[in-house]
Amino acid sequence: MSTTFNKEADILSRLEVPLTPEGARDILKIEFSAQDKDRMRELLEKGNQGTRTPDEDEEANGFERLGHVLSMLKSIARRTLKHA
Repeated sequence: MSTTFNKEADILSRLEVPLTPEGARDILKIEFSAQDKDRMRELLEKGNQGTRTPDEDEEANGFERLGHVLSMLKSIARRTLKHA
């Protein structure tokens, strides 16, 4: 996953994202749902206990990748607002 994420992060860092300040503020409001946050906590606990199934490992990795993408998009949004 690390190599794939590094490639994805590199591509995301080069995106040209023409955001308006309003669009940037909307991106900063994006959150995982309460249900997804509960599921992530459950998967984290199972991972700490060593009881996750392979499917749950894949699910946890998906949440992690999406979280990184969201963090990067929010970073772009913050830079947009800083220069607005």
